Amino acid sequence: MSQEPRPTVLVLWNAKARHGAERASEFCHALQDAGFDIDETPGRDDPACFSETLRNAPQKVSAVAVCGGDGTLNSALEGLLVRRLPVLFVAAGTANNSARNLGLPREVDALVELLKSKRERLVDVGFANATPFLTVCGIGLSTLVNTSVSGRVKRWLGPLAFLVQLFIVAWSSRPFRLQLSVVEGKPLECRNVHQVSVVNGRYFATGLTVTEDATLDDGTLDILCVHFRKWWHGFFSLTHFLRGTSGKLAEVTHVRTADATLFCRRGKGVDVDGDVKEQLPVRFTVKAGALRVIA
Repeated sequence: MSQEPRPTVLVLWNAKARHGAERASEFCHALQDAGFDIDETPGRDDPACFSETLRNAPQKVSAVAVCGGDGTLNSALEGLLVRRLPVLFVAAGTANNSARNLGLPREVDALVELLKSKRERLVDVGFANATPFLTVCGIGLSTLVNTSVSGRVKRWLGPLAFLVQLFIVAWSSRPFRLQLSVVEGKPLECRNVHQVSVVNGRYFATGLTVTEDATLDDGTLDILCVHFRKWWHGFFSLTHFLRGTSGKLAEVTHVRTADATLFCRRGKGVDVDGDVKEQLPVRFTVKAGALRVIA
């Protein structure tokens, strides 16, 4: 009687992530102990190669595991959307909002059990023009923070690194004027804008909540446009951002939509899941149920 072949998993990781290589090694050992084979397609530890690695992965690969943070997962999104393989997130970054949005455990053994269960769900993928994202796109302060905080500081301070860097860059930042156009209504103009966040799912940034009822499978994006007169006024409303009630503030414009375009007279970079990949103007859309995840 022929023995059933062992399932094969492609494990991707970011060696520069906070605990990327360490978590990947621990996870691979647990997979092998549980009866899985590990695919060894080249480029598995370099996010710049993830799309090619996924394209070249053999047909025997039945699932993908991504060890890293939200930026690492974003590097694999394009390839995952093409191959349509189910993916498991192994949190090893700084914010890990993707794992939080799905309620995934941190323990390696529990993650392996999830993989064995083959329990899948379909989640939405947002697009900034043609660039996919899973958690958040930011314009303003977040772009300044993400482009200036070093990997060394993130590994040392963890999530606190973003808060420290925010204080450093905010003193020299200038508010800007933004026009938000949505298919459902008239264009909105926001002045004295310090930050815009386009969020897919409930959690974003470092421990913040966009709304209490947002999910990764609601078919919409939540846009928060923050226009406090002074950037530091936002700290007095921090509890609203933690609880998901910031949209009730007069200084925050909240729009829920599946299709929006943002314009700005001055060129503004757009950070996509933590890395600057687009420039305003940008059209934001969402593709419902585009990604297979194990959760």
